Amino acid sequence: MKTPQRLSHLLPSLLKQYDLDSGIEQHRIAALWPALVGEPMRYHTRVQRVTHDRLHVVVKEQRFLYPLSLLKPQILKAIVEKDLGNFRDITFSYSNRAQFEKAPPPAAPPRPLSPEEKQWCASMAQHIEGELADIFRRIVEKDLTSKR
Repeated sequence: MKTPQRLSHLLPSLLKQYDLDSGIEQHRIAALWPALVGEPMRYHTRVQRVTHDRLHVVVKEQRFLYPLSLLKPQILKAIVEKDLGNFRDITFSYSNRAQFEKAPPPAAPPRPLSPEEKQWCASMAQHIEGELADIFRRIVEKDLTSKR
């Protein structure tokens, strides 16, 4: 009688046997693509499909094709380092019909300090002499602005 084996050991060989492993590989790469290309590019690119040794990526705007082609060796290296496959190439193509993740709206600019807050900052800086007083005042003002 055979001893039971863990499913985690059997599943990869079964997927390969029934030629289902490429679909899983495609989903793994697609899920981790935003982390591979970074914050700005994640909103302008999307994995379209995966073939045996090639990754096909759709780009939202044509102006990103050249910068992405320059990043291709770094992206391929990151894919290998994260054990996501052994791809030989990445093909970037433009499509205005593909669906892309929406970028978050830009942060609202901070509200300027009120005259009372500015006066408080100046009064705190009075106790310091010379150039350091102005530097201290600006730092305190910036800190107050960023904490809103």
